Amino acid sequence: MRRIITQTKNIILVFLLLSYGNVFAQTKTEYETAVISTGHASLSAKIKKNGSSMEVWVKNNHPTKTYKVNFTANVRLGGTKGEFNETFSTSVKLKPNADGFAISYIGEADPSKNLYLSLLGGKFDNFTWTEVNDTKNTETTNSATNTNNSYQANDNATTNETSYNTNPQVKQAVERQNRLKTIQEQQKEQQKEQQNANYEKAMAFEQQRQESIKQTNETISAVTGVITDYIYQKAEERRKEREEEEERLEREYEQRMAEHERKVALEAKINNRKTALAEFPAKDIPLGSQEKAGSIYYFIYAYDNSINNENGANVYISNVFVIDKFNDGTRAYTSTVKKEIETLTPFAEILHGYYYTQQNAEQLRQTLLSILQNNGVTIKEVNYKGKPFSKNATKQEDFWGETQNDQKFAPAKINTAKPRELPKETQKQEEKKKKDFWD
Repeated sequence: MRRIITQTKNIILVFLLLSYGNVFAQTKTEYETAVISTGHASLSAKIKKNGSSMEVWVKNNHPTKTYKVNFTANVRLGGTKGEFNETFSTSVKLKPNADGFAISYIGEADPSKNLYLSLLGGKFDNFTWTEVNDTKNTETTNSATNTNNSYQANDNATTNETSYNTNPQVKQAVERQNRLKTIQEQQKEQQKEQQNANYEKAMAFEQQRQESIKQTNETISAVTGVITDYIYQKAEERRKEREEEEERLEREYEQRMAEHERKVALEAKINNRKTALAEFPAKDIPLGSQEKAGSIYYFIYAYDNSINNENGANVYISNVFVIDKFNDGTRAYTSTVKKEIETLTPFAEILHGYYYTQQNAEQLRQTLLSILQNNGVTIKEVNYKGKPFSKNATKQEDFWGETQNDQKFAPAKINTAKPRELPKETQKQEEKKKKDFWD
C-alpha cells in the first residue's frame, strides 16, 4: 500500500512539472542595445538594457565644444504580456568627447505583469541642446523635436576656435568637412553596434534554449524509475510539443526583430542622407565687386522625395565647374546659370558653392558621394561646362539678359567685295576713271 501511495505522489509530481513546463521555454535577453537619432551631427545616442536596468546614453563627439542637453526619450519594450512604453527624462552637461545618461529599473515593481522584457527601440519626444561657451560664459540654445522620427540638424552655434582661416567661405568648408567626418564615424559605429547586438541576441537565445532542454531532460530522468511506460510516453510527447512551440516562437521572434531592425536601419539611413545634404546649402553666384577672387568653383545636385525610400533613392550630382570673371571684372548672373542647368535633371537643381580651389570643391563633393552611397542612394552624375575665362568674353548683355558668350554667336563681319569679285562692267568703268585722271 505504501509503495502505491509513493508511486501516486511521483506521478502527480510529474504532471505538475509537465503542466508548468512552459516556464522552461521562456527566453530572456539580458543585454540589448539600440541606436536612437538625436538630429545633431555631433551628438549621438543609444539605449542600453542590462537585465532590469535600462539607460539612455547621449555622447558628445565634438573635439572642442561643450553642450548642455535636455531630452525626453520614449522607449518601447516587449514582454510576455505585450508591449509597453517607458519614458526617460534628464538634463546633463557634456564636455568634448564625453557622455551622460538617464537610468531606470524596469519590471521590478510587479514582476508578474511583464517577465523577460525585450528592447524593441525608441525615439526622442523632444531633444534640445545648448552650446556652452566656458570662456565667455554664454549659451546658444537649439532644439530638435521629434514628430515623425526624422530629424534635421540645427547646429548654428558660434565658436571660439581660431585655427580656421578667417575667410568665411574657407571656414565653412573646413567645418562642413569635420561634421561630415563625424557622420561617417557615427555610421560605422551604428553598424558595429548593430552587429554586436545581433550576435549577443542569438547567443543568449541559444543559451536559454539549451538550458530549457537540459532542465526538461533532467526532470524526466529524475522520475523515470517510478513512472510507467505510458506516463513516460506522454512526457516525451509533451516535450516534443514544447520544442515545436519553442521553435515557432523563435521564428516569430526572429521575424519581428528582423523587421524592427530593418526599420531602425532605414530610419538611420534616411537621417544620414538628409543630414549630409543639409551640409551643402544653395549659394548664389556673387557679383564681381562682392568677391575679388578671379575663379570660384561650384557643383550641382538634385533630389526628390525618393530620398526617403528604402530602395530607389536617387540623387543627381554634377562635376565641379568654374565660374570665372569676364574681361570687365563681372561674372555671369545666377539666373543665367540656373537657366542653363534646369534641363540637366528631372528635379529642382541646387547650385552649391563656392570654393576657391577645384581641389577643395572636389574633396567635399567626393565626401557627399561616399555618404550617400553608403546609405543606399544611387548616384547619377551629370556634366556642366561652367563659365571658364575667355579673352573674347565680355559681360555686355542683350535685351534678353544673355551675353555674347552665353549665345555663342560668331562676331559680325562686313562683307566688302574684293576687287576681283567686281562685275566686269564695273571694272571697266573704274579703269576708265583712273586713265582720265592721269591724262
